[in-house]
Amino acid sequence: MNSRRATGSPRRAAAALCLFAALLLSSTGPLSAAEFILLAGPGFNDATPVDPAPGNPGTTLGEQRRLVMARAFEILGATLPGDVPIRVQAQFVAQPCTAGGGVLASASPFRFIANPAGAPLADTFYPIALADQLAGEDLFPGEPDLRVNINALLDSDPNCLGGDGWYYGLDHNEGPAADLLTTILHELTHGLGFTNRSNSQSGAFPIGLPDITSRFIFDTEAQMHWDDMTPGERLASQVNDPNVVFDGEEVTQLAAKFLEAQVGVQVDSPAPLAGAYAGLPALFGPRLSQNGVGGPVIVVDDGVQPLASDGCEGPFVNADLVAGRIALIRRGNCSFVQKVLNAQAAGAAAVIVANNAPGLIFMAGADGAAVEIPALMIMQADGDALEAAVDVEAGMSALAGLFFGTNQGMMRLHAPSTFQGGSSISHWTPAAFPDLSMEPSTSPSLTDDLDLTIAFLRDIGWRTVEESPRPPRNRSESRRPRSRP
Repeated sequence: MNSRRATGSPRRAAAALCLFAALLLSSTGPLSAAEFILLAGPGFNDATPVDPAPGNPGTTLGEQRRLVMARAFEILGATLPGDVPIRVQAQFVAQPCTAGGGVLASASPFRFIANPAGAPLADTFYPIALADQLAGEDLFPGEPDLRVNINALLDSDPNCLGGDGWYYGLDHNEGPAADLLTTILHELTHGLGFTNRSNSQSGAFPIGLPDITSRFIFDTEAQMHWDDMTPGERLASQVNDPNVVFDGEEVTQLAAKFLEAQVGVQVDSPAPLAGAYAGLPALFGPRLSQNGVGGPVIVVDDGVQPLASDGCEGPFVNADLVAGRIALIRRGNCSFVQKVLNAQAAGAAAVIVANNAPGLIFMAGADGAAVEIPALMIMQADGDALEAAVDVEAGMSALAGLFFGTNQGMMRLHAPSTFQGGSSISHWTPAAFPDLSMEPSTSPSLTDDLDLTIAFLRDIGWRTVEESPRPPRNRSESRRPRSRP
């Protein structure tokens, strides 16, 4: 069972479900739209009075929960035409949760079927909801097609994720709360097929047959698909980040349109430092193009020790040297926006921020509207080398053909070096940018936009309403996951 988390901590969800009622919730889309049926378990009939939320007029907790589920059904149903109703067994139930992190929800197909009628690939397991659509009939009448467990503790335990609870509005203005609508869309997608059946302990497929998603899992290092691997090879591959990708044609085509291009610094001189240095863009200011910005790199001097290169004070002592060039600034002691604005005031053409800790982060800033020059961050060690050098010539640009979250043009799957039950492989990599609905942790930038979800469903065999690819969302000012430190 796959789970959405407030952090990446592993967990396994309970599967028992006591049904209270069955509620039919069909989409309001075209007649061909898929019909979803909610088999409502505990929590969906909660009579606790509540005030209406934005877009959600429900006056009890249970009614608001049903209306959020109805909206999720409407969004997916309008995109997935089908003749067989899709039954969703759902409940609110306690799941692992602390002040620092927890599981928001979990979901899985109710069963898998090998070789259903109409299946494009033989000797392959399909999730039952998809198998029904391919066969054109309900293969197991009356049974659920997928099940969803939603963490009830968010609304009842003040120690669960800070006590901010679920957000029941439909406008995605959740603030510090957890957006129930985006979470449910995520979980329904797992139940529709974004999952795999490889045993995480042995690497084996049930009765030796792959599932339809695993047919598209490819290891770029091994140069093999999962259905061609031995169980031992799959065990090694499931933790082989960043080499584990999904190579479906639809996802690959849309990823290049939806994701932002990777950025970096190309050092031309001095010769010992020549080469490409990976970077992450600021979430404010103009984007870097493939033409980019080039010229001398100047370490800023704001005149204030012990770290005059942090760019926090202005005007810079060496503003005459910075003007028209690329300013190199150290992270720390003030906001990213302040650093870049100080460099901009000195006439800098662009800014490189060198991290002061291992790794890279996106530079966020809610007050960055006045920034008119591009900026990116590089690794701490790379910054050390550039700061110590003299006469550095470099260029900053978007990297042709390289997009955040891809490898060799294909969408990376979440494959951390330590396997995370419920998260590994059955999600996109968190390295994607903009954030995607099927990453393992939620994000405040997510909306009704299904981004790569529909392309994925088409790749595994779902019929969908054909749409032109959506343009990329605006970059969010924060890329933090839904977690509490």
